[in-house]
Amino acid sequence: MIKKSNNIIFFKVNKELYSKDAILETGYKFTNNYYFEIISQDKNYLIKLRPKIPFVDIKNIKEDFLNELIDQQLRFNLNQKTHLLREMIIKKAFFPFFNREEDVNE
Repeated sequence: MIKKSNNIIFFKVNKELYSKDAILETGYKFTNNYYFEIISQDKNYLIKLRPKIPFVDIKNIKEDFLNELIDQQLRFNLNQKTHLLREMIIKKAFFPFFNREEDVNE
């Protein structure tokens, strides 16, 4: 569903497919040119985008937003799947540094 009114665009995003974090990250990327609002509904989030500059063409803004949302959701999913591995790598990489701090504190 897409609704355009007074150069404001409204559309729904399914809560089962996209996390709120991914939607917020996506919205943040649009805040240079648009005012962004997210409204929680039962099974969806209602997204509201309004251009900061009046009379800007908003023809493709939903598609642009959804493409960026897919990217952000994939990043979120990968982060969820790999955060433990990343933490282990960081600990291993900085282990000598952490040992020196313990030696200094003793």
